Amino acid sequence: FRFAGLASGEYRIRAEGGLGTDEAPLLADGWVDVEAGATDVDVVLKRRDDVRDVGCHAAEIHGRVVRASDGAPVEVDFWSVDADLVRLDEGVDLERDWLPNHVFPRPVQRSASGPLPAASDGFHLTGLGAGTYVVRCTRRGSAIALVGPITLADREIARDVVIRLADEATVAGTVVGPDGGVVDGAWVFLTGVGPLSDALVAGADREYREASGRGFFFVNGTGRRAAGGAFELGALPAGVPFRLVALHPDREPLLGEVLVLEPGERREVDPLRFGPPR
Repeated sequence: FRFAGLASGEYRIRAEGGLGTDEAPLLADGWVDVEAGATDVDVVLKRRDDVRDVGCHAAEIHGRVVRASDGAPVEVDFWSVDADLVRLDEGVDLERDWLPNHVFPRPVQRSASGPLPAASDGFHLTGLGAGTYVVRCTRRGSAIALVGPITLADREIARDVVIRLADEATVAGTVVGPDGGVVDGAWVFLTGVGPLSDALVAGADREYREASGRGFFFVNGTGRRAAGGAFELGALPAGVPFRLVALHPDREPLLGEVLVLEPGERREVDPLRFGPPR
């Protein structure tokens, strides 16, 4: 291949197509240093599942997925494992404020050309920049699993990272008014404690009021609209400090208790009691 007219600098190399076959393996992204006028630049790319520190790779995270109860390997599909880059503003605590709002991945459109690699208990996250990451695994029937934080320098490789899948925890309850009567139309979700979570609640409350409680409402992925005043939030991991929140277009936000769940626990909480209509 030939790219003409490049100025001196560092360039990212990506090769796509023919994914997931031995004849045309999925390759890891790489970075190459180019000097203007050079015609003999070596571009050495390696397979995405190659954990060696060779070639022009970016930062990478490699590991495996196991069952928490006995360490047995668990196969997951190509899309099940991803990584969130952690960026903490001043005053934001990773465990109590950032993490509870990043359990669920944001909805994104993803695509790939050619056949995907088969399901496997190994995972390979490549093409990463320097930074701190939390690795996430989503698999139907298990709690969302989080590993981290993992801090990588430029082009550093992290190996032998283990994701342990446990039974999902669930929070369930009802939403009522001051008189104990059922309140319909509430959106219930989980957040954390701190300035990031406070800003999220305030913004979500404003948007929910402007929409008059209609439509799909993402917030941070944990939420559900209470049906007949009842709600159930599932696929939750253990050990994360979640704070219950309920929104309603006609009432002030309701901030509930902070919950730390056990693997597989189903927590029935006391009714969430709204104040009078605003």
